[in-house]
Order: sequence, then structure tokens, then C-alpha cells
Amino acid sequence: MSYDLAVWEGSKPADDVIAGEVLTQLYDRYIDTEEEFPPSPRIAEYVAGLLARWVDLTEDEEDTSPWSTGPLIGEAAGPFIYFPMRYSMAEEASAYAADLAASMGLVCFDPQLRLLRPWLLPPVSVCSAPGRQPVTRSLVLAGGTARYGILPSSIPC
Repeated sequence: MSYDLAVWEGSKPADDVIAGEVLTQLYDRYIDTEEEFPPSPRIAEYVAGLLARWVDLTEDEEDTSPWSTGPLIGEAAGPFIYFPMRYSMAEEASAYAADLAASMGLVCFDPQLRLLRPWLLPPVSVCSAPGRQPVTRSLVLAGGTARYGILPSSIPC
């Protein structure tokens, strides 16, 4: 069983629904075709970043690679890569892959959950009563697990 991610060049879609539509268009154009597209330089750089963290499956002698196919660059086409990883390593590997994509200005989409990644919802300050210390609530979804924190806020009520 594998867990898939899609990463592409371009502007970040306004929401998850639009991102799913973009994914379908890119998949149809670059993957579900007989035509071959070499990876773009940015996608090749992204794959190199993934492989700097974990070895390619074709070189994995110690069974430590999260990738389900190899060579990983073979999953890339043009400005797009759709790649599987081992389900048992998906939480750590997908979080790293999503963070790396974001750091490189690439779009990352989780086709299983149909959500953009990385998952980070902005903090929200809440005042429980006038004159009381406000708190900041923050929700972060990491690897599909919600983590919720309440922190003191410096924003006055």
C-alpha cells in the first residue's frame, strides 16, 4: 500500500477544490499520456532535495527509503511530479516533502485527502472577556493528525 503526493510549479490554488481540479489537469497532461516530458529544472531540484534526505529506492540497500518507486525522478514530468511513498513511512516523508515543496515555492497536494499541504491553519486570537488575557488558538494538521494548542497572546482584548 502506498501514499501519494502531487507537487507542481505554479501559483498556489485558492482552495483545496481548485487544487484538485489543477491536479487532474496536470495529471492528464503530463502523466496519463504517451508523450514524454523531461522534468523541469525546479522539479528536478525538488527531487534532489528529497533524495538528499532519503536515498532513492534503486540504491536502498538497508530498506530505509520511503519511496515506493525508483528512480524517483522517473515520476516527474515537466513542471509536475506525482509520487508514491511507503504507507508505513508516509507521515514523516509526506510532511518533509510538503515542507520542502513550500520552501521552494512549489504547490503540494494530498490526493488521498484532497487537501493542499503543508497543513497549517493560521492562529486565531480569542478574548474570553474584556480585560482578561487573550489566548491564541492554533491548529496544525501533521500527517493527518490534528494538534491543537492554546497559548497566551500578546494581542490586547
